[in-house]
Amino acid sequence: MPSSHSTAGDDSAWFVALRRAPTTLDQQFGGSVAPKISKPIADHELDVNAARVVVTGPEGAAALIPGDGHICFVSDTSLLGAVTSCIPSGFASTNGGFGIVGTIGNTTLVQGVVPDGVTGVQFGFASGSTAAMVLHADNGYSQVLDSEPVSMTYFAGARIVAQRDFRPGTPRGYHE
Repeated sequence: MPSSHSTAGDDSAWFVALRRAPTTLDQQFGGSVAPKISKPIADHELDVNAARVVVTGPEGAAALIPGDGHICFVSDTSLLGAVTSCIPSGFASTNGGFGIVGTIGNTTLVQGVVPDGVTGVQFGFASGSTAAMVLHADNGYSQVLDSEPVSMTYFAGARIVAQRDFRPGTPRGYHE
């Protein structure tokens, strides 16, 4: 496990996307999103040239972008625009993953990424129902939901890795 003094380079050990060579899509995403996220780029010294797209879909794309001591999940969608969720390096490997939840009107979008070893992500709703995410090749997920979730759970097989409840009225970044 990374130490509490880990650097952005440590994240490559936990995320398959950061271990693969960049593709044209990665380069295009980094270039197109850079003007939209200038504050996180400055705050966390993000290297948009190291962006690795982890999910694409009709709602848009999302990527991991490493920085100095942080890693950011950057979502760029037609529904939410550019949204950034940044965490200290090593956080996701010990807390199951991270991403965004955003609701506009009656549409809720969840996007995120999990480190190697996490095999499932499930969101829970006030009704008691759940929605399991499909993990893509780079361990990213993206799905439009019928309503806002109230909880989420990360799994490694049948074992719960992490579980979070969302409090009403709080920001819907769920890296906290």
